[in-house]
Amino acid sequence: MTGVFPGDCDARGRIVFDIPAQVIAFCRKRFAGKRVDVEIRDRKAKRSDRQNRAYHAAIKPWADFLGDDVEGVKRDMLALVFGAHDEASKVTGEIRRVLEKPHTSMLTTAEFSELMDRTVITAAETGYVMPLPDEFRGGR
Repeated sequence: MTGVFPGDCDARGRIVFDIPAQVIAFCRKRFAGKRVDVEIRDRKAKRSDRQNRAYHAAIKPWADFLGDDVEGVKRDMLALVFGAHDEASKVTGEIRRVLEKPHTSMLTTAEFSELMDRTVITAAETGYVMPLPDEFRGGR
């Protein structure tokens, strides 16, 4: 079991957690009396679950318009925006297309905004005008 807790590193190098009581309660419940490893890394702004739900809701009617499904449209947009490459299966030798960024959960808020912008433009180029919920505009 791991926990990820946002915080800031102050000028003296100390970590100040956003909700220190939450960190203490988690550690007491899961790790009291045990040795632990602590990983500290730069925080990357990730797209929110709300933005992701809004993206899926926005592309569903477009997918229907195209005669495709949401996952197919999302896959095509991820390939268009972030790239893809061909890779041979080590088992069968079959060539398959591999996305550089296969999941929206891997995207930063800036990358997700780029995906949303390009999706709206690409939809318009196919003749579909995409209505945009407020969440679709978020994170910019």
